[in-house]
Amino acid sequence: MNTHKMPAVPDPAEQRDPRILICSGDTQRRVLLTVLARATFEVAPVTQEADSGEAALESMRNGEIDCLVTDQILPGMQAAELLGKMHAELAAAPPVIVLADTLSQQDASALVQRHVTFVCPVSDPTNVGLRSALRSAVELQQARRLLAAAHDRTRKHQSELQDMQQLDPLTGLLNSQTFYQRIETEFRRSARSAQPLSLILADIDCFTAYNYAYGQEAGDKCLRKVAEAIEHNFQRAGDLLTRFTGASFAVLLADTNNDDVATQAERLRECVWGLELYCNSSKVADRVTLSVGVATAADDFDRGWEFLLQTAQTALFHAKAQGRNWVEVAAGV
Repeated sequence: MNTHKMPAVPDPAEQRDPRILICSGDTQRRVLLTVLARATFEVAPVTQEADSGEAALESMRNGEIDCLVTDQILPGMQAAELLGKMHAELAAAPPVIVLADTLSQQDASALVQRHVTFVCPVSDPTNVGLRSALRSAVELQQARRLLAAAHDRTRKHQSELQDMQQLDPLTGLLNSQTFYQRIETEFRRSARSAQPLSLILADIDCFTAYNYAYGQEAGDKCLRKVAEAIEHNFQRAGDLLTRFTGASFAVLLADTNNDDVATQAERLRECVWGLELYCNSSKVADRVTLSVGVATAADDFDRGWEFLLQTAQTALFHAKAQGRNWVEVAAGV
């Protein structure tokens, strides 16, 4: 079957018309510069006018500007001071074109220190230099915006990749590697706050026989159904749900005592029973069942998270020994 890629949809922020701010204390100059700016591009840019440095700053605070064209001498402040305030206040200052026929060494040094982009003469009758600077400034800002958007996409993709690396691809739950990373962190947090930390280990009974009798596809479907039951029963933001091993799952519950976690574990066992996943290969029942071990660290955190895990594993072993389809709750760790 042939496939055709859809064309990429351009980001509106990357495709919009350029926005140019004209700053001058002379009304006539602002009008002439606005007309020149609009005539420089095939598609007229969006232009704004400001009659002082403070007014220009206010315009840039209120909206993104792609290029600032300003006189070197302004009412209330010089261009160098305006540039300094721009870089101090704005997250990303636009390219700046300063208009001046002559500059003292001191003024030139001040503009260089403020990262001025272009300096153009005021009295150029052809305005070739200013037109060229306008096009270059807008192209520079567009390139910056495209680069920033590319960086944002890269960061997003990296974050998505990191999330994917933490997940079990079959069930969508966190994987065992992530479990071991997180249980240590959660255990230390619970120890510092003296709040209980509970662990549920749940294992699908006779899953190997189920997989052999019905095939891997049915086995995978069974695992996904049980994972969905776990997600349905544990929905707090801090609950850690993982596929622990092949047919085993781990649920880590912060600030949950032994009585509460025992109730939740029993509800999970009943939920899986209620799925009615038919199974004639089980030694337990005519359907898929779950054995569950529960342990809680409540008072003594000195023996570490490893002891909590070991205690939950022992409780799961006892649940199996009771005939499976059983919840075994260990005494407080």
